Amino acid sequence: MTKWYEEIPEFNIKSSAEDGEKGAAFLTDGSDKVMLELVKIPDVSTLIERMNYRLQLHIALKSLDPDEEAEYLVSKGAIFIEKCPIE
Repeated sequence: MTKWYEEIPEFNIKSSAEDGEKGAAFLTDGSDKVMLELVKIPDVSTLIERMNYRLQLHIALKSLDPDEEAEYLVSKGAIFIEKCPIE
């Protein structure tokens, strides 16, 4: 997952560590104003299994052409859930 965020939306890995099946990574958008923390914990159920509402967890990224960017992200493995009703 870390590699996908680094390559596709071009986040920068600030630090990462892995110990066997556990791991964590911190990624930024380049400005250091936005940071994502990705954690791998093998004994915890997947996010899909835990989510009850689609906006319980989301990441918003600014784009000049959201429709084109959405198509690109889906072509790279992202899952499109819903278009934002606010224009």
